[in-house]
Order: sequence, then C-alpha cells, then structure tokens
Amino acid sequence: AVLTLAAAIRDRRRVTLRHRSWKGSQTERELDGHGLVFHSGRWYVTGHDHRSGEIRTFRVDRISSVVPGTASYEIPEESDPVRQVTASLAQVPYAHIVEVILHVPLAEAARRIPPSVATLTETPDGVLLRTRAESLDGMAAMLAGLGFPFTILSPQELRTAVRRLAQCLLEQTLE
Repeated sequence: AVLTLAAAIRDRRRVTLRHRSWKGSQTERELDGHGLVFHSGRWYVTGHDHRSGEIRTFRVDRISSVVPGTASYEIPEESDPVRQVTASLAQVPYAHIVEVILHVPLAEAARRIPPSVATLTETPDGVLLRTRAESLDGMAAMLAGLGFPFTILSPQELRTAVRRLAQCLLEQTLE
C-alpha cells in the first residue's frame, strides 16, 4: 500500500482505497494524495478525500487495497502533509478532552510538546494546552513529567488524578 500510494502521489494520480475506520467499519474512498508521513511507527497518507470533500488522514495499516486511477490532480501549494497528520493525531477522539494552562512561554512549551500530542495557544494567562486522553492517570503523569507549573481547566477529574499521582510519588519517597 505504501509503495502504491507513493507512486500515485508522485504521478498525481487519484486512487481508490478500501479503509477500515478505528471503529471497524469499511469504506471505499477516492483520494488525491498529498503525502505519506511516517510517525510513531506508523505510516499515514493525507490528501483530498472525495467522499467527505475534506483534507483527511488515513492510517495505511488500515487500508486493505489501493487501486491507482487515471484522474489527475494538483497538490495545493499550501499542503503540508506533516502538519496535517500531526494535527489530525492531536484530534483523535479519546474519552476525555483536556484543557490546561501551562505557566511557561509558548516557545518553551512547544519544545517539549509535539503537535501530534496537543495544540498550544498563547493566552494572557500562559499557554493553553488542548488535547484528548483516554486515561487521566496517564495525562497526570505526562503533565508532571513536563516540569512546568500548570492550572487544570478541564476535566475536573484530572485534578483527582494529579493528586493521586502526587500521593503515590510521596509514598514512594518515604519508603
């Protein structure tokens, strides 16, 4: 699939692909590919999806077939496959939407937090970190590992996870 997609993108040829969503449903898509991106051990293809009419990202390991077509296209100048893939990964629909203010300059936060993990926006109070998490305990550990002071905006349950982590760390240091 990677080689077929790469050749189609190089030749600017639309492909028809069969894709399985993260929920398990199979769909057939016509895609004008803009680029292939390797990120965290997986290949992704991004481009104009004719079914949705939007720029979309698809995991290549969920593609069961790729058939090159004859229709040609141009890749828009503003296309940035790496940015598209990392932005779409930051929007994966996990169980919790997390918003935290980091009390550091934006440049410092951006050095430690890749765009595939969260979106960062400068605000008068600091840097607004927006992300999604399946596990609030894992999010608490990530925030603690940054070493930045922070204020939790939502969800409120994240406060409990941070306190639980703090208590666990305190108990480990006393042993």
